[in-house]
Amino acid sequence: MIVRRDTSSRRERIVTLLREQNSVQIPALAEIFGVSTQTLRKDLNFLDAKGVCTRSFGGALLRLGALSPTEEVSTLSAGVTPLRKCASAWPQRP
Repeated sequence: MIVRRDTSSRRERIVTLLREQNSVQIPALAEIFGVSTQTLRKDLNFLDAKGVCTRSFGGALLRLGALSPTEEVSTLSAGVTPLRKCASAWPQRP
């Protein structure tokens, strides 16, 4: 499967819009990016699977504390996973 470069940049721009507006609607995104609604559904499903947003009917809502796909990769490559962060913040048993 060939993923075009504009896919990742479009997804980053969608994340930016989510952060600015807290939600996005597929018809509005279709006008902005000039792509099909099916393409945008795939993008939002991808971002939902990555934990960036929550899909809703006709769009998506930003998840609080969500990382963008780029930030997620840099965090994982640094060796600090969200699970480790959570575990280190959890009180230890005596």
